[in-house]
Amino acid sequence: MSNVRTVVALLAVVVAVLAAALARPGAASAATTYTGYVRYASAPAEVIGKTAAGYRLLTPAEAAAVPPDAVTYLANTQFLRVGTTGPIYKVSSDVVSTVTTAQWTAQGTPTPRIVDRVPAMEYSSYASNPSEIIVRTPVGVWRHATAAETASIPASSVTYRADTYYLSSVGSSQVVKRVAGVSTPITTGQWRAEGSPTPMVPPVPSVGTDPFTTAAPYVDPGYPSVAAAAALRASGDTTDAAVLDRISAHGGTRWLGSGNTIATVAATTSAYVGAAVAAGRTGTLVVYGIPGRDCGSYSAGGFSATDYPRWIAQIAAGIAHRRVAVVLEPDALLQLGRCPDVQGDRTGLLRAAATTLTAAGATVYLDAGTSNSGVDTATMVSRLLAAGVQGVRGFAVNVSNYKSTSDVQAYADEVSRLLGGAHYVIDTSRNGNGSDGEWCNARGRAIGQAPAASSHGNEDAALWIKTVGASDGTCNGGPAAGTWWNTIALELARNAGY
Repeated sequence: MSNVRTVVALLAVVVAVLAAALARPGAASAATTYTGYVRYASAPAEVIGKTAAGYRLLTPAEAAAVPPDAVTYLANTQFLRVGTTGPIYKVSSDVVSTVTTAQWTAQGTPTPRIVDRVPAMEYSSYASNPSEIIVRTPVGVWRHATAAETASIPASSVTYRADTYYLSSVGSSQVVKRVAGVSTPITTGQWRAEGSPTPMVPPVPSVGTDPFTTAAPYVDPGYPSVAAAAALRASGDTTDAAVLDRISAHGGTRWLGSGNTIATVAATTSAYVGAAVAAGRTGTLVVYGIPGRDCGSYSAGGFSATDYPRWIAQIAAGIAHRRVAVVLEPDALLQLGRCPDVQGDRTGLLRAAATTLTAAGATVYLDAGTSNSGVDTATMVSRLLAAGVQGVRGFAVNVSNYKSTSDVQAYADEVSRLLGGAHYVIDTSRNGNGSDGEWCNARGRAIGQAPAASSHGNEDAALWIKTVGASDGTCNGGPAAGTWWNTIALELARNAGY
């Protein structure tokens, strides 16, 4: 009898062990039961297993036993349910399909995400920017319409929200949402979640007029390429001389720096401005003498904090209320704070210089760096405001850089918007085939658009602000900064098809 009890006990243990094993599917049993696994974006923690009979929702224990790399995550597919008892929809990318109960069961009963309305593409525009379309995707994500969508969406499909505005003030990143006259500050996260609608920034009065619609950019007979071409021609190299002649047909910007002393800069300025006006053109001066210039790099130099205002006053005296554009201090705001021991009150010096030159009749553009320069747009706007941009015509971008015009325009348009519509000029002297990431005497680059007035938004003109053919410094085979270099001039011109 005792033996029988022992056998029965042993059988009970065996049965219990087998039952536990069957109830606890490990990786091996899961692998033999299921031929594949998927997860959906609507419930990413869930794992659906594919069996010979169809799909099945795994228990948490089963899901934990499945190797992560064995599961296909369908990031663009979601199951959505309207309310807790409404119909179920399957959304793959932006395609919406109604799912019956039988279909949902056959796909493993994936847990649907609860939404408040039937999923569909929805289009809205707001009173703050009626031409901009904001899309609500079927899964509830708000975003800007692409250019292709904007062109193809019927106007009748767009809900115009005439009582809704997104607002911001000049130079501020704070967005205020106004609905039916009630204004509420919203966080950056909330604004982005609503599709980042472009805020309306109250326009600021323009200072002066576009000097390049009044008169085309000046072509300076004293441009360095003129003398360089003459030297080549005298040596018998008429081919290269002809290439430089094509640069001379457009070049006209004049740089003023430490080499133009306080004693001589007024006369130099006066001669240049006078010649441009006499030719019926608008000259462009690049003022480049700020204390701590270039933070000790290839173009190091500049005047002392005491001498700089005196130097600026002499430039103003040379302008003498005649038409001229001034690009004020390339890189000064980009490098703000990088070498504080030699920069002094940089924004104060710039503000005073901008005021002095504007009072003398110049159309002033403060340098604002370029796109993807390491200084974000909001920071640059703050620096421009500190430097007095609100009291001048606007700002300059891409000076001595290679970024493509489209990239720089996108950056400049955003800066302009945050400044309430400030105008700008772009340096196209060597951005004809864009940037390869090098900034100092980059090789393989090309001259860009010839100087001319622009019809793009608040862009006043495309200019050759950097002297085409002037070295950036002793890098990539170049001579000292500012020195004429035939090799780079010819390379830039030939790569542009000159």
